[in-house]
Amino acid sequence: MTTSLDVGPYAPRLSAEWLAEGGPEQCRQVEGTMVFADISGFTSLTERLARRGRVGAELLSDTLDLTFATLLEPAFADGADLLKWGGDAVLLLYRGADHAARAARASYRMRAALHGLVRTAALPAPARLRLSIGIHSGCFDVFLVGDPASHRELIVAGPAITRLVAVEQACEAGRILLSAETAGLLPGRVLGDRAAEGRTLRSCPESAAVPPAAAPMTDAAPTLPPGILAHLQSGAAAPEHRPIAVAFVQFTGTDALLRDEGPDAAASAVHDVVTAVQHACLDNGTTFFESDIAADGGKIMLTAGAPRSAGHDADRMLRTALAIAAHAGPLEVRVGLNTGHVFSGELGPAVRRTYSIKGDAVNLAARLLGRAAAGQVVATRHAARETRAEVRGDDLEPFLVKGKRDPVQALVVREVHGGWSAGRGEARFVGREDELATLTAALEGAVAGQGVVLDVVGEPGIGKSRLVAEVAVPAGMTTLVTTAGGYDTGTPYAAAGALLRSVLGIGARESAEQAAARLAQAVQTDAPQLSPWLPLLGAPLDLSLPMTREVEELDERFRRGRIEEAAVSLIAALLPGPTLLIFEDAHLMDEASGALLQRLGAEARRRPWCMVVTRREVPIGFVPALGGTEDRRIALAAMPPEAAIELLASAAGDARPGRSALEAMAERARGNPLFLTALAAGGTADDLPDSVEAVLLVDIDRLSADDRTLLRLAAVLGARFDPGILSEMHAVRADEIVGRLDEFLRPADGRELEFRHAMVRDVAYAGLPYRMRREMHERVALALEDTAPAELLSMHFHAAGLHEKAWPYSLRAGEEARAKYAYAQAAAFFARALDSAAHLPTPLLERSAANASLGECLDMAGDAAGALAALRRARRDLASDPVPTAELLYKEARITLRLGRYRPALAQLTRALRMLERTEGAAADAVRATLATRYGFCLHLQRRSAGAVQWGRQGVAWAEASGDRTVLAHACNALHLAYGASEETEDRPYGQLALALYEQLDDLSGQALTLNNLAIDAYDSGDWGQAVEGFGRAAESFHRLGDDANEATALYNRADVLVAQGRHAEALPVLRAALRLAQRVDDEELVGLVFREQARAAAGTGDRDGAWELFDQARGVLAGLDLATEVALLDAARAEALADAGDAASALALIDETIAAARAKATETLTRLHRIRAQALAMQGFSAQAAEAAREGLARTTGTYGGYEPALLGLTLAEATSDVALRERSRRTLAALGVVTLGP
Repeated sequence: MTTSLDVGPYAPRLSAEWLAEGGPEQCRQVEGTMVFADISGFTSLTERLARRGRVGAELLSDTLDLTFATLLEPAFADGADLLKWGGDAVLLLYRGADHAARAARASYRMRAALHGLVRTAALPAPARLRLSIGIHSGCFDVFLVGDPASHRELIVAGPAITRLVAVEQACEAGRILLSAETAGLLPGRVLGDRAAEGRTLRSCPESAAVPPAAAPMTDAAPTLPPGILAHLQSGAAAPEHRPIAVAFVQFTGTDALLRDEGPDAAASAVHDVVTAVQHACLDNGTTFFESDIAADGGKIMLTAGAPRSAGHDADRMLRTALAIAAHAGPLEVRVGLNTGHVFSGELGPAVRRTYSIKGDAVNLAARLLGRAAAGQVVATRHAARETRAEVRGDDLEPFLVKGKRDPVQALVVREVHGGWSAGRGEARFVGREDELATLTAALEGAVAGQGVVLDVVGEPGIGKSRLVAEVAVPAGMTTLVTTAGGYDTGTPYAAAGALLRSVLGIGARESAEQAAARLAQAVQTDAPQLSPWLPLLGAPLDLSLPMTREVEELDERFRRGRIEEAAVSLIAALLPGPTLLIFEDAHLMDEASGALLQRLGAEARRRPWCMVVTRREVPIGFVPALGGTEDRRIALAAMPPEAAIELLASAAGDARPGRSALEAMAERARGNPLFLTALAAGGTADDLPDSVEAVLLVDIDRLSADDRTLLRLAAVLGARFDPGILSEMHAVRADEIVGRLDEFLRPADGRELEFRHAMVRDVAYAGLPYRMRREMHERVALALEDTAPAELLSMHFHAAGLHEKAWPYSLRAGEEARAKYAYAQAAAFFARALDSAAHLPTPLLERSAANASLGECLDMAGDAAGALAALRRARRDLASDPVPTAELLYKEARITLRLGRYRPALAQLTRALRMLERTEGAAADAVRATLATRYGFCLHLQRRSAGAVQWGRQGVAWAEASGDRTVLAHACNALHLAYGASEETEDRPYGQLALALYEQLDDLSGQALTLNNLAIDAYDSGDWGQAVEGFGRAAESFHRLGDDANEATALYNRADVLVAQGRHAEALPVLRAALRLAQRVDDEELVGLVFREQARAAAGTGDRDGAWELFDQARGVLAGLDLATEVALLDAARAEALADAGDAASALALIDETIAAARAKATETLTRLHRIRAQALAMQGFSAQAAEAAREGLARTTGTYGGYEPALLGLTLAEATSDVALRERSRRTLAALGVVTLGP
C-alpha cells in the first residue's frame, strides 16, 4: 500500500515539464547556463562519522540536510532547476533571460552561504567544507529515455557537458570558474584571473531579470526509478547504516555520436543503454539508483541493499553488472562494483529532495571505473568473496586509488556460476561432529540404495550451509544444488524450475526454443510415457508448449497435481544413480515449488537419493515431511563457548586477538558461526548489528502488512514485553502473537515475549507511522510508569507528546546518565527535557538549570557550539542574579578560550567580573578568584607574562579570602605557570602549594597537571633526576585518570630526558608506551616526536638499522605536518647518530644543510645544530673550525634546561682548545644533570 506522498520534489522540473508536454522526442537542446557545484570535505566526514554508528548516520544526515538547504536557497531564488544530485555535488540549470548572470550570482551567494555555515560552526557535525563551482553557458543536449515499464530517466550529456566537467575539474576548492562562453556574457568588472579553462568570478554580478516562472508540476512518478519510488511512497524512514552492493555504469561516446550522426542517433544509443540497465536491474532485483554527468557520456549508479534488501545483494549486483556489460551498441559501457556499508537517507530542502547513500564503498566503486575497459566489469575481491556464486575472472595487479591507504584487490569479472560454493569459508570447520556424522551416514546409505530426507534447520548464520558443504560426497554421486531466493518467493515454480533446468542441462543463456528442445528430447529418450504431459512440464520451466489432448482434457483442479507428478517422474528418469539433492534457504521457497518438492521427497525415499533441505526454523516456505525411517531433522544450536572461541581463533589467523577478546566476541555472537567469523574477519562487536541487519530487512519486508504492523507495535514496547499489552493495542489474541511472528519473537521468562535479536526491534520501529507511534508510546508509558526506569519513561512520554510527564523524567534520566559519564546521552535527555519545557509554563530558574546542565554535557561531549548556545540560554534566564550569572559566563569563557578565541574570552571574563563589583561574600570571592585565575591563564597563553602574574596574584588573594581550597589550588597552580613563563621570581612556592592542596582534596587531575608542571620546572632548572621522577609520577596519575593524551605527553617528556642523559635502554620501553598512546589519540605530532626519540635511543644502544628506519618514519610525519623546528631537531639527531657511528663526514654534510635551512625557519635550534657541527669537525681533527662552531653555538645559548647545551658546547670547545678547566666544569654540569654518556 502506498501513501499520497507528492514525489514532485524528487524530480527535476525539466523532466516533469517534458512529460507533461507529451511529445515523442527523446532528445532536446536546452539553451542556458549549467552550474556544477562540488563540496569537498564530505568524504572524510562520512568516514569519520561511520565510526559513530547510528549517531553518526543522524549527524551526517543533519549535516547534509542543513548544508544543501543553505546552498540551494540562493540557487532556487535565482531560478535554478536542480537536475542531478551527484553525491556531494549538484548540477543546476538556469534558463531564460540573463541566465548566465543569474547563475553566476547564485553561485557567488552559494559559496558565501557555505563559508558562513562553516565559519559559524553551525553544522551538526563540524567539518571543513569548501565549494568548487564550474559554470558553462551554451546549448545543452538532454535526453529523456528508458523503458516506461521502469521509468523515464533524464540524461544530460554531450559536448557542452564535457566542457562543463572540464571547467569544474580545473576549478580549485573555494573558487568559482567560468567558461569563456559564460565569461563573455558577464560584465568585465566581475571577472577575475584567467585560467586554463576560463576566468574566475571575482565579484557578485547584478541582474534585474526575473527568473522564469516554473510550469505547474505534473505527476513526476514516471521519472523516478521504481525502487526509489516505492521507497518514497512507503513513507519517510530514518537515516540508516546499511550493507549494500553498489555499481557504477559508465557509458562513453556521446560527443562523437552527436557530432557525426546527430541527436536522434545519440538519443537512440543512450536510450538503449538506459533500457539495458533498467532491464538488468528488474531481472535481478537490484535498484536503478540515479544517473549523473560525465565527460563524453554519463554514469548510472546501481544498488542492492538500499533502499531495500532482497537478500544476496552481491550475487544480484554481479549478475546485473555482467548483463549490462554485455550490452552491444555504439556507446562503450564499463562497470565498477563494490560492497560495503553506507549511510542512507533522504536529504535536501522541502522543494527539492533526494534519497542518497554515502560511504567509502560508493567512492571505491566509482573509482573502479578507471580500471575497467569497454565491456568489462571490475569488482573488488571483497565483493566477489561475499557472493555465494562461483565468480570467474582475471585478477588485476593491486593498485592504489585516492583516499585508500592500502592497495585495492580487484578482478575483471567474466562469469558468475550458480548460487553455491562448497567450502568457501576461510575459517576451519569447527565442531558439529555429530551432525556431520549424520550427514555422512545418510550419503553412504543413499549410495547403498537407501534414500533419505534430511531437514537442516537453524537461525540465520548458524552454519547450515557450511555443515552441508563440509560433508564428503562419495565418488560417483551426482550433486545438484538449488537455492531459493527472496525475490523468487512470489514466482510459481521458481525453485522447481531451477532444479529442472539443472537436471536437463539447460543453460542460463539458452533461449526458450532451445530449452523446449532439450525438454522434448529428454522426455522422448528417457521418459516417453510423459510425452502427453509436455505442456505441463513446460510450466515450471516457463515454457509455453503446444497443448496435447491429454492436458486439454485434464480438469484445471488437478493440473497442478499432475505437473508435480510428471516433474518428479522426469527427474527420477534422468537421475537413476546416487544423487545428492541440496535445497538451500527453503524457507524462501515459493509455495508451488514446495508442494512439488514434497512429492520429490517421497520419491527420494525410493531412490538412491539423499535430499538435504536447509532452512530457518519458521513455518513458511518449504518444510519437508519426514516420513521415512531414516529421515532426520538436524537442528543446529548455538556453538558452545569453547568451540566458538576455537572458530574465532581459526578465522582470525595471524591477527588472533587475546583470550579475553575472543571470549567477549564469543559472548556477543551467542554461538552464531556467521557472526563469529564476521567478527574475526576484522570487525568488532559494534560492527555486528549491521551485518545482521541485511538479513532482517529482507525478512521484515516479506511479512504481510498486518503482521508487519504487529511487529512494529511490539517494537514500541521494547526488546522484551508483556504480550497482553500488545494484545490490547492490536486486535489479536496474546496466544496468537508468537505464532504469527515466530521468526522474530520468542517466549521469555514468565508470560513475556522478547525479540530474538535487538536489531529486529530497531528495524521494525523505524517503519512505524508517526501518528500511530505517538499513540502507542502514550499507552506504553502509562502502563509502565510505576515500574520502568526514568530513561525509558522519558522516551515514551516525550514520543507520546505528554510533556508534563516527559519533563521530570528526562531531567532525572539526564542526571543519571551524567552520573555514569555518558555525557552525549545525558545531553540528549536534557535537550529532551527542554523541548518538553517549551510546551509548559516552566519556571525560569528550572529552565536555566536544565540549559546549564545541557551546556556542560555538550561541552564534555565535544560540541562546543551547542554548549555555548545552551549556556547563553541558561544565562538569559538568570539576568537578575549576579553570582550564578557570572559562573555561567565563566563556563562560556572556558569554552571560548579552548577554541583559541582569546579576545572574546577575555571580554566574557571582564563582563563577569563587572557583574560582581557590588557583590560581597565568600561565594562572590570564590567566583572572582576563578575568573581572575582564568583571565591570568589567558594572558599566559598570549605570552603576556607580566599581566598573567598580576592577575594570578589577584586570583590567589581572592581565593584565600573565599576560604575555598579547591579554588585556591587552581589559583596557585595557574600563578605557578605564570611565574614560570616570566622573568619574576615566585614569592612563594605556588606549585608545591597547589600540589599539597590537591593532595588534601584528593584531586588526582589537579595532582597530575601540577606534577607535570613541576617536572618541567625541574627539567628547566637542571634537576633532571627530579624531572624524570616527576614526569613518571605525572604519567602514572594521567594513566589512573584515563587521560591517554596527557599520559603520552608525560611519558614522552620523561623519555626525552632519559635520552638526553644517555639512558637509552631505559628510554625505549617508555617511548613504546608513549607511541601506543599517541597513536590511540591520533596525535600525529607526538607520534613523529616519539619516532625521533626512539631513533636517538636506538642509535644510542647500537641498533643502527633500527635507528635509520625510525629517523625516516619521524621525518615522514614531522615534515608532513610542516614542523620546521622539529624537522631541524630531527636532522640534528640524525647527524649526531652518524657522527657517533663514526661517519663524521656525512654528519657534517647533513648538519651544514640543516643549519642553512634553520636560519630561515628554525633559528631556535641553531645552538644545538652548531654544537653537533662542532663535534663532527672535532672528530675529523679540525680543531680550529670545531672551536669556532662551538663558540658560535655558545653565543646563541640561553642557558636553559640546566645548562645542558652550553655544557656540551663547552666540552667540545675544551677538547678543541685543550682547556682542562672548561672540560672539568662542563663535565660537572653534565654529571649534575645525570648524563651518563655523551653519545646521541
